[in-house]
Amino acid sequence: LQEVAGSQTSVSIGIGWSDYLRLQARNWSQLDEYTAMGNGNDFAVNRLSYLFDLKGPSVSVDNGCTSGLSALYLACQSLWAGEASLALAGGVSLTLLPDRTIMLSKAGLLSGEGRCKTLDAQADGFVRGEGAGIVVLKPLSHVRQSDRVYALIRGIAVSHNGHNEWIFASSQVAQEALLRNAYRKAGLNPSEVDYIELNGTGFQQGDTI
Repeated sequence: LQEVAGSQTSVSIGIGWSDYLRLQARNWSQLDEYTAMGNGNDFAVNRLSYLFDLKGPSVSVDNGCTSGLSALYLACQSLWAGEASLALAGGVSLTLLPDRTIMLSKAGLLSGEGRCKTLDAQADGFVRGEGAGIVVLKPLSHVRQSDRVYALIRGIAVSHNGHNEWIFASSQVAQEALLRNAYRKAGLNPSEVDYIELNGTGFQQGDTI
């Protein structure tokens, strides 16, 4: 902890639907300053910076299913721009209330069978999950021999489909442009890639794309 205290370490966390806060807010008489500090999405991130005395950017990100990836994107940007010498990036999601599940179900986004069937002709939606995780990033030039390195991020890209047939619908044109951008940033030719991990939408249209 003393190693990072006072350093330009950035923190970015993907965090969104505040189930626990809504549980507490059912009884207004119990709400106080600690409720705000313990439940605000900004405080969830800022408390890490406060606890460890980190001076770099401290940002919460709510970007739906890609919140964790967007947090990683911001972490990389803070390192590459020289705003931070070390970065923490992660995501957290807990399902404590049925509200969002009900809304997503009525929007036709969740699998009626409660099973993800990605890349299957019978795919009919996704299934909500929960969890939390954080990764530590640093510039390659700062890596020491004693560090345990799991991956090297050569490039990262985030985009939006823009106007489409439906706000949730995937766009092949937009995703192709995103991949080209990611390869360009990484200085890689697609033919050099021999392993791809994908995240399917759980819908026939998105999975096909």
